[in-house]
Amino acid sequence: MMLAYNPFAEMERMQREFDRVFNSELTSRWTPAVELQETPNNYILRVFLPGLDSEALNIEAAKKAVTISGKTHRPELNEGHKYL
Repeated sequence: MMLAYNPFAEMERMQREFDRVFNSELTSRWTPAVELQETPNNYILRVFLPGLDSEALNIEAAKKAVTISGKTHRPELNEGHKYL
């Protein structure tokens, strides 16, 4: 009896595992509330980022996309307190 051998089977399994891990709830990205307003001469984009300093943001504009990135740090949690 001959068995079919797929030389890429292990790579496919690893790809499925990576997809499962990186698309899980643990690695989900947060998407902020956004308002986009069109005026006769331009667009106004308002992004609501509570707790973030605007000077700590990196904003890049391209022909069909705007990318806003930055980092925030989780506050230290006090032992003995309960958090939600």
